[in-house]
Amino acid sequence: TVINPYGFTKVLTAITVIENQNDLEKKIIVPDNILKDYDYSSGNIGLKSGEYISIKDLLYAMMMQDAGDCAIALAHTTGKSYDEFVKMLNDTAKKAGAVNSVFTEPAGFADSAQKTTLEDMYKISAYALKNEAFSDEATSL
Repeated sequence: TVINPYGFTKVLTAITVIENQNDLEKKIIVPDNILKDYDYSSGNIGLKSGEYISIKDLLYAMMMQDAGDCAIALAHTTGKSYDEFVKMLNDTAKKAGAVNSVFTEPAGFADSAQKTTLEDMYKISAYALKNEAFSDEATSL
């Protein structure tokens, strides 16, 4: 059965960021205008352009607060561009063995083009948990 992954997408975003950032303690400045159209009525921490925050704190907020604003900031700072990060998401999913999935954005917003299966969600979760940084943080929450 094909389903929309919604919030599960953030698991894939987290492992993609962890695998592609050398220093999770590194602080970044939230790029200008990436959140100008963000709908703050759903999961967020009220992140604003120009804020100075660590990648690790963005990851925690994304996972613990279902913070889509953090997912967007992580995508923009991890990929060469937002679109490049979406490509990276799909590459990570394929590395995990998730071949029946398509991801179109990092936060899990409703998008009819974004889809996965329960089997692929399992494969992505198992893949993420094999990563020490992901599993150590996940089990300490």
